[in-house]
Amino acid sequence: MPQQELSFEEWETVFKKLNHIPFVGIMGGEPFLRDDLDQLLISLSRRLKPLVVMLATNGLLSQKISSVIRKIVKEFPFITLFVSISIDDIGGRNDQIRGVKGAYTKSFQTFKNLKLLRAKNLNVSINSVFSVFNEERFYKIYQYFSKIGNWTFEIAENRIVLENQILDITPSRKSIRRILRQIINSERRKRKKNVLQVLRLLFYE
Repeated sequence: MPQQELSFEEWETVFKKLNHIPFVGIMGGEPFLRDDLDQLLISLSRRLKPLVVMLATNGLLSQKISSVIRKIVKEFPFITLFVSISIDDIGGRNDQIRGVKGAYTKSFQTFKNLKLLRAKNLNVSINSVFSVFNEERFYKIYQYFSKIGNWTFEIAENRIVLENQILDITPSRKSIRRILRQIINSERRKRKKNVLQVLRLLFYE
């Protein structure tokens, strides 16, 4: 475990000092690399009593992820658990972007395993990062995954927290506008009352 991460005991101390928090988000890195993630989730659920817990994962540790999620949704039915699985393209192209052979198969298996839990308090989605690595295919990616289940996306950007400031990853404004227009028009044609995609539109004005 990286030195900068808090231990379970340190997190317990933090939780004891906090009151009820309705929404808790657990991001990464990769949360499921923590051996004590199940204990951490149990502790924060008991002490903070959140209504919503959101977990973002690359989905590679399929068996562990399924085991932890099964335990949490069963023990805390008052919590709605949102699990977002990162898949940036279809098949081997996702593996190339992620730099991990077999990543697509493992992540998509995790998605299917969690859907099979059929828990009323579990919402599972696929999240794709729109970047220079998939910008020419992104509308096809949207079409493919949005037919399978809940799908969200975000636009790649340089962030200090991700230590990617020197990488050229953000699509051009022209590509961003094109994709947004295509997806919005497609969703309108489907006559959906809600848009699943979370867009930080103001940021890109």
